Amino acid sequence: YNSITEVKAEMESRGGTITQATISKVCASLDQDLVIERTKGQLPRTRSLRLIQPEKLLGLLTENYAPPVISHRLAAKTTLTPDQFYRRIVEWETEAAEKAILTGSSSAGQYVVMAREPIQSLYCSDLGSLLKRLGPDLEETSRFPNIELLETDDDFVYFDARDDLAASPVQTYLELMRGDKREQETAEQLRKAILQPLKKKG
Repeated sequence: YNSITEVKAEMESRGGTITQATISKVCASLDQDLVIERTKGQLPRTRSLRLIQPEKLLGLLTENYAPPVISHRLAAKTTLTPDQFYRRIVEWETEAAEKAILTGSSSAGQYVVMAREPIQSLYCSDLGSLLKRLGPDLEETSRFPNIELLETDDDFVYFDARDDLAASPVQTYLELMRGDKREQETAEQLRKAILQPLKKKG
């Protein structure tokens, strides 16, 4: 059970920016669709919220999902180990106040069993700045690249990022559902992992 105020605080703690009015409007719509249940309090802010149809909510997110707009794309090769590379990315995020996160396909292995992709893809908020930070440790190439960098200003991809730069389970699921048959099969595994704890709560 969460009030709208608590939902706003939770979203902000995960890197989101949203107004209380927007949350209230979305909750009203979800209540009407019987996705959530709102228990009335003396004031709108004190109404409790309960998710009653998690499958339907995930279905709505899938139907309405639009991939991020990519402004620049770079295929490259790095001699850094994955740990070294991700450490450099995190340092850049902190020093430059920028954002970076693995794409859904590259994050999937954090949540379900699947073969590691030969190319690790990351979204970043400023490609030029990141390239300066990586310097000679990253070489642009179309021959056997092992890194793909995608610049996007769409904040939703960075929401609820994990410490290891993995995208959130929900973001990962939404992207995989837009992929090929293998990715959609992986998404089905992830769907079960997302919904199982929510069903227990219900």
